[in-house]
Amino acid sequence: MRKIYPFTPFIFILFLCSFLFDYDKKSDLREVIPVQIEENHQHLKEAVEKLKQQVHSNGSQEEVRSTYLQVRKYYKKLEVYFTYYENDLVRKRLNGTPLPYLEENTADGAIIQPQGLQVIDEAFGIDFQFAQKKNG
Repeated sequence: MRKIYPFTPFIFILFLCSFLFDYDKKSDLREVIPVQIEENHQHLKEAVEKLKQQVHSNGSQEEVRSTYLQVRKYYKKLEVYFTYYENDLVRKRLNGTPLPYLEENTADGAIIQPQGLQVIDEAFGIDFQFAQKKNG
């Protein structure tokens, strides 16, 4: 005598239903991610250009701050890719600590002044928990 398990019909129905779904409709990440990176990169370039124009034309502090927060937001979306491909550039130029540091592997021990987004953060005195809630 055969023993029938109570979940057997349910599992069989799930198996049959799995063929009804078309898995090809899901987008391939290898196609989607480069497009997203390119879009975010374009947004970042536009926001940086807008920030440059506002700084050179003596825009109001609130306009400059708002544009800077956009730059920061787009940078954060791309940060993982920048860090993966150009870690030293990110660490030294784009988002390094706002403290002077010694240049590595040099005989004269040159002191590099801080630069990048964190220096601008200090200049604005931005509280990013507040900024993320406001712009997030």
